[in-house]
Amino acid sequence: MIALRRMREGADVGLSWLLTTARNVIGNEYQRRDRDRERIAAVAELVAGGTDQSDPAELLGSDAAVVRAAIAELAPEDQLVVRLTYWDGLSAAEVAQVMDVSVTAVWSRLSRARAALREALGDTGRGLRARGGGLDTAPGGAR
Repeated sequence: MIALRRMREGADVGLSWLLTTARNVIGNEYQRRDRDRERIAAVAELVAGGTDQSDPAELLGSDAAVVRAAIAELAPEDQLVVRLTYWDGLSAAEVAQVMDVSVTAVWSRLSRARAALREALGDTGRGLRARGGGLDTAPGGAR
């Protein structure tokens, strides 16, 4: 793309320029991937055991420990999708970008995680839904 744009502008696009540009584009991609991996590792660390001040489970009072324990029993990918969706408030598209999966995969994982949480929470989960903390929709009811 860069070479075509430069050629249309009338610039001289020689072999050395092409090789340098290709090297720079590849280097930029590697840097982007490294940044993405660092962000994913930071989020995974939060899911694995970190509790920060913005933990929505804290709003549940005595139910917080039960909710955290239920989330800890989920598969790592499902824990991550729950954390990104409910704790961090990311949209499905944003979660997909962070996790490097499709939006469809995010909704599939979120559906699976919700079902597992409903089963694990049993009566507690029904009580949470009655208080407006249900697992049936994303924050704000958005999909």
